[in-house]
Amino acid sequence: MTAAPAFVVSPFQGVSNGSVKIVAGAASLTTRVFLDPGQSTENPNLRQIRIANLSTTDDVFIAWGDSTITTTTLTGMAVPHGDVEVLTIGLATHLAVITGGAAVTLDVTPGGGV
Repeated sequence: MTAAPAFVVSPFQGVSNGSVKIVAGAASLTTRVFLDPGQSTENPNLRQIRIANLSTTDDVFIAWGDSTITTTTLTGMAVPHGDVEVLTIGLATHLAVITGGAAVTLDVTPGGGV
């Protein structure tokens, strides 16, 4: 039997001065933010974003893709209030964000690792 290959895990490293604040709108709106592919690692398989939902009461729903990306509260990935997520986004250049009602602020940092 052969040994499984060793994997090197690196912690997430955000781009210096790369964080942006996004205020996600009510259910009828989608906010998109540009994710600069140049502000990340050279390997698209390792391009990541760190998302912190700064709300203490409201969840947000997200999707990532090209400049036409949109999302809904039914189809987006939930980021619970107070949660921090690190997501691998590949070649995505935009993030779509929506809430179920109240405005919510997200802190989004591009980077790489994990």
